[in-house]
Amino acid sequence: MRESKSNFTQRTKTLKSSEPNKKYFLVCEGEKTELIYFNQLFHECRKKNRLIEMVPIMRSFGESGWSNPKKLVDSLVRILQEEKTGFLSYETILNKMMDFLIDKNMLLSSPLPRNMIFKRLKRAVEENGFLLSGTTNEFEKICCLLVEELGGCSIETTISELKEEIIESKISFEPGFDKMCIVVDRDKNSFTKVQYENVLTVCKEQKYHFYVTNPCFEFWLLLHFEDIDALDLEKLSENPKVSKGISYIEQELKIRLPGYKKNRYNVEKLIPCVCTAIKNEKKFCEDESELEYKVGSNIGLLVEELYDRKI
Repeated sequence: MRESKSNFTQRTKTLKSSEPNKKYFLVCEGEKTELIYFNQLFHECRKKNRLIEMVPIMRSFGESGWSNPKKLVDSLVRILQEEKTGFLSYETILNKMMDFLIDKNMLLSSPLPRNMIFKRLKRAVEENGFLLSGTTNEFEKICCLLVEELGGCSIETTISELKEEIIESKISFEPGFDKMCIVVDRDKNSFTKVQYENVLTVCKEQKYHFYVTNPCFEFWLLLHFEDIDALDLEKLSENPKVSKGISYIEQELKIRLPGYKKNRYNVEKLIPCVCTAIKNEKKFCEDESELEYKVGSNIGLLVEELYDRKI
């Protein structure tokens, strides 16, 4: 897990205030649909309140494709704890290094695919007697090993570059001031009851804020429209497939938001209707514990906070 590079900066201050901006860190189950929405939402919110920033937390290379909320939250907790102590796991170090090489386009010179390079680096660590789950603060030592292995993959970098990246590329979350937001779907097929309760418990322990939509994020998008009362509650709950690859909720959303796709949609049409979405949300469940088994969402509570008003 890592901060989005577009927000990988020091905490900013507004020109008219010495007060630092509060950061809202977003860990989203989906990597596209949710971020499209929240990017536009924060853009609008900052017109009214310049003292907030959105910081997406992205998957590292070795986490690509992850969507299970428990895996995401467990990884986040582990990495924040590692960065706090200064002792990083070898797995974290490898991910930081791969992210750095990809961001700098340094893998283009290698004839090997990224997955193969990652496997070779993991093997080099293990063959030198280190467990991937083990931790270290001897970063120069591990960088020497990795730079040598990268040379065999036709990738040129330096020990100092890697060491600086490993030390400096931290998640800039400040507990007690910033807000860590975990945004997930209540997908019964991939997010079990035990996992749901575990994630909820961990969020409470870590003081993270748990935002869930049952059954899926598209339901929150659907709430932006006035005619929500006409929808079939049983179908909302079960969200069955109504055609090849299309669920009931996605079909209803496409009717109201033509051209909708998970990775591209007209979010500008939705944001002016957030008040409608919040009002509609209150007709359903908003309690994070009950959202495990009831149709609803509590994302509206976050939106109310961002707009700094109750609707």
